[in-house]
Amino acid sequence: MRRGLSTVSRSATVFGKQACLASSTLRVDRRAYATSPEDAALEAQIEKVLDLVKKQGNLGSEKLTVRKLTELRQTVPEIDRALSSVGDSAVKYMAELEKPGAGPLSAVPPVRVTVTGAAGAIGYAMLFRIASGEMLGKHQPVILQLLELEPAMKALEGVIMELKDCAFPLLHGVTASSDVNKAFEGADFAMLVGAKPRTKGMERGDLLKENANIFSSRARFTAMTRLDHNRGIAQLADKLKCKVTDIERFAIWGNHSATQYPDISHTQINGKWAKDLVDEKWVKDTFIPDVQQRGAAIIAARGSSSAASAANAAIEHMRDWVKGTNGQWTSMGVWTGNGKVGDYGTSPDIYYSFPVVCADGEYTIVQNVPVDKFSAERMQKTNDELVSEKNGVGELAKRTTDPAALLKEQYKGGKQ
Repeated sequence: MRRGLSTVSRSATVFGKQACLASSTLRVDRRAYATSPEDAALEAQIEKVLDLVKKQGNLGSEKLTVRKLTELRQTVPEIDRALSSVGDSAVKYMAELEKPGAGPLSAVPPVRVTVTGAAGAIGYAMLFRIASGEMLGKHQPVILQLLELEPAMKALEGVIMELKDCAFPLLHGVTASSDVNKAFEGADFAMLVGAKPRTKGMERGDLLKENANIFSSRARFTAMTRLDHNRGIAQLADKLKCKVTDIERFAIWGNHSATQYPDISHTQINGKWAKDLVDEKWVKDTFIPDVQQRGAAIIAARGSSSAASAANAAIEHMRDWVKGTNGQWTSMGVWTGNGKVGDYGTSPDIYYSFPVVCADGEYTIVQNVPVDKFSAERMQKTNDELVSEKNGVGELAKRTTDPAALLKEQYKGGKQ
C-alpha cells in the first residue's frame, strides 16, 4: 500500500482511501483530488444546491438529469432561487456529470483499486461497475489492479479483454498479477473478495477458518453486512408492498452469519413504525430466519453462492463510506476496540455490525439506540459467535499482522 497501516480504534477515522473485502474494507490516508481549490469549492457549492433540489423536488430514487433539473427550475420557485445562487453552473455541472470522466474535476488523477479474486463470480460482477464509476463517482478515473491465483490468470485475461472492450472513459488502466505485492502496490482502495467460495452445507464459520489468513489484520478494515441489510429491506418491502426507498432506520447487528440480528425495532416506513405495520409473530418466525438463512436458500436454489447481489452490496458499502449516506442508516461491521462502543455490550476486539451513518469518508456508529430484552438476547448470541470465531482463528492472527504477508500465504500453494 502507498502509506503505512494504522489501527482504526474509533468509529470516526481520518478520511481515507478505502478497500472492500467481500466482507471487509481497508483504508489508507487520502489526498484531495481537486485540480484547484476553486474547483473543489465550486463542486461543494453545487453539490449542496443539488442536494436541496433533490429534496425539494421529491425525487426519491429518481435520477437527477439536466432535463429534470430544468423542469424543476420552471415549476418550483424554491428550486429556481437555489439554482440562481450558482448561476448556470449547476446545469453545466450536471451536463458534464452525465458524461462519465468529465466534470469540474475531470483532470483529477486516477485512483488505484485492487480487486482480489478478480476472475471469480463476485469479482467479475464487480469490476465493470467500478470501471463505470458506480462506486467512486462519475468523475473519478480508476486504475484496476487485479489479483488472482496463477491457475486463474488465463481466465483473468478474458475479463480484462471485456473491460477494455467496454471502452469505459473512467478506466485509465488495468493490470493483472498473481503476486500480492505487485497487486497492492500504491493501492488507494482494495476490494478483497473471499479466496474460497462458500458451498452447500458450509456455514460462515467454516468458511472463515478456510480463509482466516485474509481476515487476520484489523488495520483499516470494515466488514460487509450490506448484503444482509439489503436482504432485510427487500423482504420488508415485499411484505408491506412499499418501495425499498420508503424504509429507513433498519439495522443488522452482529455477524454476517445465521446468528445475525435483522432489527426493525426502530425502522420506519414513510414515517410509520414498522413494528406497528407487521405482526410480531411474522417478524420472529419468518422475517428474521429468512434474512439469516437467505444465503443458504440461494445456494440451495441455484447451486452456488450469491455473486451479483454480493458484488452490488460491496459496491454500495464502499460508495456510501466514500460518498456518505446523507444521514441515513446503513449497516457495517466495525472493530469494537475496547468493547465500549455505544454501550451495546459488545466484546472487545471483534468486528460487529452496527447501524452507522457515513459522511466525509468516515463512518460513525449510531449511538444510544434503545435495546429491548428480545433484541439484547439476539445481539448477545451473535456477539458470542463472533468471539468463538475469533478464538477459532486466533493462532493464525498471532503469526503476523502484515496484510501483504497474510495474503501472500493465502494465495500460494494453489489455494482457491
